[in-house]
Amino acid sequence: MGACNFVTHGFGTDIKQAFARAVDAAQYEHGHDSYNGTISTTSFRKELTSEMPRYGTKAFRKALDKFFESAPKWECFAVEITGKALKEYRKRHGLERKRGKAYLFFGVASC
Repeated sequence: MGACNFVTHGFGTDIKQAFARAVDAAQYEHGHDSYNGTISTTSFRKELTSEMPRYGTKAFRKALDKFFESAPKWECFAVEITGKALKEYRKRHGLERKRGKAYLFFGVASC
């Protein structure tokens, strides 16, 4: 059993629904194996929006890289996608007219 970093997006009316949808999508694409290396092998830990730089910036990318250096295993963290990045996300995924929030989920999964 190993550990794999993962980064994925989710959309929903709240963070719980977005997490559940991201898990469902991962299971659809990668199966239900408990070592598939995706969000589906983790449990949601907490939202880090106030503790991380704004999503989509160079500072965020640096902070995410640093996070993975000592990230706890088998747990999932999230940041909310806001502003211009949210508008682009909605357009790219055909969600312009849908109500909800987008999140970036990341963590270390079993693989």
